[in-house]
Amino acid sequence: MPEKNALRIVFFIVLGSLSCSSLYGQSTAYVPVHEEYYHVPIFESDQMRVLDVRAYQGDTTAFHRHCNPIIYITLAGTTVSLKEPRKSWVQAELPEGWIGQDIYQSDSCFTHRFAIPDERRLHIVAVEALKNTDHVSLSSAPVHSEEGFSVFEIGLPQLSEIKQAAIPIIVMDSPCSEECEVDVIDSKELSKQLLKKHKAYAVFFERSRP
Repeated sequence: MPEKNALRIVFFIVLGSLSCSSLYGQSTAYVPVHEEYYHVPIFESDQMRVLDVRAYQGDTTAFHRHCNPIIYITLAGTTVSLKEPRKSWVQAELPEGWIGQDIYQSDSCFTHRFAIPDERRLHIVAVEALKNTDHVSLSSAPVHSEEGFSVFEIGLPQLSEIKQAAIPIIVMDSPCSEECEVDVIDSKELSKQLLKKHKAYAVFFERSRP
């Protein structure tokens, strides 16, 4: 996993610098992110929505709105072009393995689109926080913790404690090839056999911490 400080200078740093709210950014004329063609919902509960985002060279998304806190787990990185309404395109590099978040709200939605100019593909798993999630105490440290989000990579040492909970777990092929499968399962379905062939992540969000 790349160092946190190095990661902060790429992709979503640029995205964050663009994300000041405007009348255009809040316009309901644009679809919410989970209805945009390249952002495919694969799971939804009252607490979170998980999107499987895949794009290839030449692909361009429609303008779409982000109105919830969201965290991104990057499975395949590339050069990405970003554009807000009535602004110029900006290019940024998104590295494989990067995890980062943006805190958007329903009263300050952010609107943009992205395109892939590079021959390398983009593959991201994005998790929208719809409300605070039920946190589970784990003995391991999170691989990412910032602005209310905590992401834990679940391995064999965490198997017994995570199986005591009933929470959604994001699982993906490991290694993650171009045809990488991503799914969301209940933590009680995890097994030693599954963890030997897949990466598994638990994502928690607390809107305000004590």
